[in-house]
Amino acid sequence: MVRLLCHPDKLQKARAELTAGLGSKEFVEESDLVKLPYLHAVVKETMRLHPSWPARAALRDEFMPERFLGDRPVNFRGSDYIPFGAGRRGCPGMDMAARFVPLVLASILHKIEWKLPDAMAPEDVDLREHCATVLEPVTPLRAIPVSTVLKPSST
Repeated sequence: MVRLLCHPDKLQKARAELTAGLGSKEFVEESDLVKLPYLHAVVKETMRLHPSWPARAALRDEFMPERFLGDRPVNFRGSDYIPFGAGRRGCPGMDMAARFVPLVLASILHKIEWKLPDAMAPEDVDLREHCATVLEPVTPLRAIPVSTVLKPSST
């Protein structure tokens, strides 16, 4: 979410894909995710830049979800993309996260618009991390929901 807030053009691209793929649907379902390749690319790129453990990767500071679009699928079990570790010591929750994270991100982007706090520009966001049990941001960020388009319940 932080990376999208720092790149408003990519946030709008993800929201446009959601609008095109889901139309007026109220809720995102797991079956809808196949219509959202850009959203998956955003998740993969964010996991590449911010793995749960302190890894180093090429172009680590450049946020470019487009690298995951196209014909070449990402091999989660290979050695070129390892946000969950690899081998016997790889994260046992890898498959669940690969399904759950895109669903959660799609759900919070589908019906809610987000922005940075007032007077904060994207270049002011501190993206540094420090190592605790997992990597976590040095400076927490608050995302502001701007508007929702949810309809009131008729119960």
